[in-house]
Amino acid sequence: MELIKKAYQKCNFQREVPESEVTKLRKQLEDEQGKRMLNEMRLEKLESELEATRKLLKQMLEEKRV
Repeated sequence: MELIKKAYQKCNFQREVPESEVTKLRKQLEDEQGKRMLNEMRLEKLESELEATRKLLKQMLEEKRV
């Protein structure tokens, strides 16, 4: 019974999240948003490179036909 009482006393039944936990989660969110933005920029660059490659390939194929 004493063990259960001690375990119960250690529990935090408050509805508020400790500030350190909020800060940690906010930092994690900012890091993930930064990664997402970096990935979006990489994707845009790759898409433009792909489009340029397609145009070059198309041009090369047209020149070969002539």
